[in-house]
Amino acid sequence: MISLLSKLFRRSDEDASSHGQVDQPANSPLEILVPQGAELAAAPSLAGKVMSYFVASSADINTLEYSADAGRFEASDEALKQFLTLVAGAKQSDNLLSQCASVFYEPRIAGSVGDLACIQQSTLYCFAVFEMSPYPTLKWEIHRWSRPVQLAP
Repeated sequence: MISLLSKLFRRSDEDASSHGQVDQPANSPLEILVPQGAELAAAPSLAGKVMSYFVASSADINTLEYSADAGRFEASDEALKQFLTLVAGAKQSDNLLSQCASVFYEPRIAGSVGDLACIQQSTLYCFAVFEMSPYPTLKWEIHRWSRPVQLAP
């Protein structure tokens, strides 16, 4: 179990991602952007961890599936799937989904349910979330786009 956790929280940055940058490890620090006026009961740490996997993924489009009846996640990214398996095993699936929903921005792309956003190493990452199937058999398709940003000193 310890070796599985070690693998999950370390990620190789040998591969270049499809958006022309070197993948960042899923445990690299990032700043979760929260819509103005959003009221959070606690820091959205699980949502942030999932976003770090979206950032680190070599694909610009990822899928995440959750079966509430089975209490099981599937994902197109293997490292994300392993992390989500731990989340499900810890009975934190609903917590993860509610954290993601709490930091959704209004959708910028027609048909999406909302956007997630974060900044990592002077790059803004946005993730348009499309709901392909509703809860309790939830399926999200997440489209990533990024651009450099200037951060104030």
